[in-house]
Amino acid sequence: MKELAAEMDKLNQPMAACLKWQCNAAGLCSMVLAGDVLLAGGQDKVVAIDTATGQVAWEGTVKGKAYGLAVADGRLIVSADSGEIACFERPWLFSRATRKVSPPVRAPSVSDLYATAAATIVEQTGITKGYCLVLNSGEGRLAYELAKRTQLRICAFDSDAKRVESARQMLDAAGLYGARVTVQQCSPDRLPCPDYFANLIVCDKAICLGALPLFGKELLRVLRPCGGVLFIGQPAPTLAPERLRKWLDAHGLSQGEIVQANGLWAKFTRGPLPGSADWTHQYGDAGNTACSDDRLVKCPLGVLWFGDPGPAKLVNRHTKPAAPVAAHGRLFIGGDNVLFALDAYNGFPLWERPIPGARRVGTHFESSHLVATADSVYVSAAEGCLRLDAATGETLATFPPAGEARLYGGKPPSAEGQPRKWGYLAVSGDLLLGSTALEHTLRFLDEDSQMALARKQVPKMVISKLFAITPACFKTREDVERKLASLLTPEDMTKWGALLLQELPMGGVASDGVFALDRRTGARRWSHGIPGGYVAHIAVAAGGGRVYLAQTDDAT
Repeated sequence: MKELAAEMDKLNQPMAACLKWQCNAAGLCSMVLAGDVLLAGGQDKVVAIDTATGQVAWEGTVKGKAYGLAVADGRLIVSADSGEIACFERPWLFSRATRKVSPPVRAPSVSDLYATAAATIVEQTGITKGYCLVLNSGEGRLAYELAKRTQLRICAFDSDAKRVESARQMLDAAGLYGARVTVQQCSPDRLPCPDYFANLIVCDKAICLGALPLFGKELLRVLRPCGGVLFIGQPAPTLAPERLRKWLDAHGLSQGEIVQANGLWAKFTRGPLPGSADWTHQYGDAGNTACSDDRLVKCPLGVLWFGDPGPAKLVNRHTKPAAPVAAHGRLFIGGDNVLFALDAYNGFPLWERPIPGARRVGTHFESSHLVATADSVYVSAAEGCLRLDAATGETLATFPPAGEARLYGGKPPSAEGQPRKWGYLAVSGDLLLGSTALEHTLRFLDEDSQMALARKQVPKMVISKLFAITPACFKTREDVERKLASLLTPEDMTKWGALLLQELPMGGVASDGVFALDRRTGARRWSHGIPGGYVAHIAVAAGGGRVYLAQTDDAT
């Protein structure tokens, strides 16, 4: 036995020499490593241990045994056998010495060359958002300079493994790698990228050596339609204009131009895909055709991209909210009093804007509140109809014009001159079409805990049905809208439609007039009143210079 014990001690000595530290934290059952911090879970607790010293730097409390640990976005998420899920925000961060790092110092002439090139690219293309493809990326210097000046997400590619590694190290030291810039090794004739993803294509090797890419067909595959730009050249040119022109023509880019600004550059801006079309209204166009003129989309279909905005700020789909609309390579998604704009070809978020009252539901009996054109997006909201810049989301105009807004409170007037909500919305040619929707209000009555409908020409039949509803049925607007849809007949819904809680007025789904404005200036072109009658918003269509509507002259 003594010999065996001696032999065991002899075997354990190398293992003991490898041991850096021990931490006597009892009852641990799970571990996860996050950087240089070890996170461990046990009975009713989680701890953070410094991997350099083995000391417990932090301890948190949970209910039950912490079997599941996950780290994301600087947070620790813990699941315990009690069913509890706990989240701790950056609990394990403790004092450490930090140092500021910078990219490697280059010769002034080289650094200036890339700085000038990046500044020229941004100035001449105007592209500061989206995805940028850097060909023959070398040591990553062009990618670095572009990342400093823009919000671009940059994908750089080079065929040489050593250059790729050097670029990664430099960009990582600058705090850009992974978050803003990625560098991959690949052959330039087949890039590992989806079709149409690149808003901007540039070439590092052309900057320093004047070498031009060889695979123009592959560049066209990945260049985004509707404004994607290929911009290749030099600040201090060794290239000749004739060579750049020959290169453009040889690669199917003959519509490109030669730019002589801070050097010599070939610039090709891609237009819409031949045969493509937009989806500008809820049902395709102002004519409600539910049919696009697109001749390109065919089966089999696949995923081009996926991403934001996600469901958090969107309206519950069961309430049948307005569908997204798209025009000129931009996708517009209406949320719960918010509007999102995304690049339709790669999903890059262009802008997000809160808009009070920009919310439509029940589109099976109501019109949408969104219309898109190449330059604008129109939104029917609480303050009227907004015309927004499609590229930036900035307000270009609010309709009706200022003079009418003072008279009618910013809402379209009815045939009798009384305020109404903006109901139907469409764009046909240069005309902005709208309607004067009836206002209804739904509210709680605290005294008897019943619902009441503001009595504004509302049929008694509808009121009697609403009085049967108790407030306990409703916790959200969606609850009200679903209940109304189950109680009212299609005829009732056509006239009186979706209603809101807490005395929030909303236009119904019918109007007592339609009108047309100049879509840019707001100047009134014509109006059509329906005294004593109504037109359902889903019964209006426009096209060929005409507007078609189904109206009733009977208010009963």
